[in-house]
Amino acid sequence: MKIVPVLLLMVFVCAAGPAGAQEFQVLGGFLQNTTDHERSYNWQLEYRQSLHENLAFSITYLNEGALQSHSRDGQAAQLWARANLLDRRLSLAIGAGPYFYYDTIPYLPTGFSLNDHGWGALLSFDATWYTRSRWLVLLRTNWVATGSSIDTVSASLGVGYQLDPPPKPGPLPEASPRREPATRNELSLFIGETSVHNRGPAHSLATGVEYRRRLFPYLDWTAGVIYEGSNSLSKRVGLASQLWLASAFMDDSLSLGIGAGPYFAVDRRRTEGGEDHKVGVSPIVTLTAAYHFTTHWGTRFSWNRVITNYERDADVWLLGASYRF
Repeated sequence: MKIVPVLLLMVFVCAAGPAGAQEFQVLGGFLQNTTDHERSYNWQLEYRQSLHENLAFSITYLNEGALQSHSRDGQAAQLWARANLLDRRLSLAIGAGPYFYYDTIPYLPTGFSLNDHGWGALLSFDATWYTRSRWLVLLRTNWVATGSSIDTVSASLGVGYQLDPPPKPGPLPEASPRREPATRNELSLFIGETSVHNRGPAHSLATGVEYRRRLFPYLDWTAGVIYEGSNSLSKRVGLASQLWLASAFMDDSLSLGIGAGPYFAVDRRRTEGGEDHKVGVSPIVTLTAAYHFTTHWGTRFSWNRVITNYERDADVWLLGASYRF
């Protein structure tokens, strides 16, 4: 079992300190393998927060497209040095940090794909233009370097939104203060879909239930049950316990977070000879977003990545109703 996603979350928590993410960005563009120059698409989601006028921190999900022999994505944490020009409307920045990747390598002799995991480094340069509203546009180039997988370069165009209103044009110079939430507990019921990262068809209906507890202003803990459904590769159900870096915006209506922890699961997996029971502990990493219409009632979406050591990595997308108390 690999514990690196849990260690990655610890890096996020330590680096973020007491600040909250002020910008959310969506980017898309083109990518190239630096070895054989094969090209594909890329896209990414990013939280970015200000630590200082010239310093920021970000958490990124990066999807590196579908090359002929690699289908790779992952999460990264980066520190950014930036210069704010033209009355702070233009921000030029360079960022670097660790990148943990998930790579699906197809066409093994057994007929199954290989789920490869490992560490790399993400180096980025970008230019961001801040409009007179809270919207922004940016150009980004990424360089991913690894020791045991492919290296890639990419160029992307993106849009972003400042989740906290800036007191003046440009990036927020520091984190906005957070007020204590009215509630500390949340119960959610989910339904969604599982997609196994291997030969298909490997999709199934998924369900789940989750209890969430706010421990500190920016740290949550959850315990939940996930049933990943039954498909051509697996029939897995398990208990997940995660720690979360999370923050709330828009008068506590919107909540965003990333979590990681152990996933204790039983899998009646499909093999060439029929079925074989697999019992074990796998890391799970989750991105989540919640919107609450009232003090108590809302909806939550969670994107879970199950990381296995037996070629059954899976995405579990869950959407459901939540109740805070």
